[in-house]
This record gives sequence, C-alpha cells and structure tokens, in this order.
Amino acid sequence: MDRSGTLLVVLVAALVLSGGTSAAASGNELGSLQSGDVETDAVVLQAAVDENGDASWTIDYRIELDDENTTAAFESLREDIRTNTSDYRGQFANRMRSTVAAAENATGREMAVSNVTVTTRTTLDGQYGIVSYSFRWEGFAATEDDLIRVGDALAGMFL
Repeated sequence: MDRSGTLLVVLVAALVLSGGTSAAASGNELGSLQSGDVETDAVVLQAAVDENGDASWTIDYRIELDDENTTAAFESLREDIRTNTSDYRGQFANRMRSTVAAAENATGREMAVSNVTVTTRTTLDGQYGIVSYSFRWEGFAATEDDLIRVGDALAGMFL
C-alpha cells in the first residue's frame, strides 16, 4: 500500500467458533463479552491501518437470536452494557492494554490503546445480536519509508 490512505485488514471475516464460546471466557484472547449467560456464535475482527501504523480496531461478537432464551439473554446483556457501559469498556480496555503491552515487548515498538467503546445492536432482520468493541491501537503496524508492515504485533497471539 502506498502511504496515501488507509488499509482495511479483515483479520477474520467470521471466525465461527465450534459450539460457541462462552462470553465469560478468560485468557489472552482479544476480549470477551463479560457475561456468563450468552454464547457467541461468531467473532469478526477488523483493523483499518493508517499510513502512520496506527489501527482502528472493531471486534464484533455475534449471537444468533434463534430462541426466546437466547434473545432474552442478549437483551439482558444489552441492558447491562447500557447501564454499566464504563465497566464493560474499562474491563475490555484493560485486556487490550495487556495484549498491546505484550505486542510492544515482542516488537520493541511503542504502542498504546485509546478510544475504547462498546455498543450493542441487532441486525436488520433481527437474526443476530451484536456486541461491538472498538479501540485505537497506536503503533500497531511497522512503518518504514513507503512501507507498512502489518502482522508482527500479532505474531504468536491466540485470536
């Protein structure tokens, strides 16, 4: 890519997790929903990388609303996020800071996390509920002259 624009990298178009993944999953993954009552059916990660190496990330957790219990659980999660936005945003930001610190140590490049948000929505057809986290990863890609190298910050990371 030349350095005149933004590169959109879809890291995983739709990572379908066999059997779903608990929203309360822990570990070094790129975030979780923080609720034990909702199982995610797919996770979509996108990164738009700027010419300076910073990236705007979005991580969407998709929940298929295929029965009353799942729909009710999603609506409960949605209300909890609406009521306690700063808690969800703060916990996610802490996990991302830990992930970015590990990437910073691995690459030797200065990195930071900023502008963390969390929102919820449903698809137009109502088939899926989506919890969406977004953040800015400063220093994500290596830049040199007219080159942008994407990927070293993710080396060895479990997505």
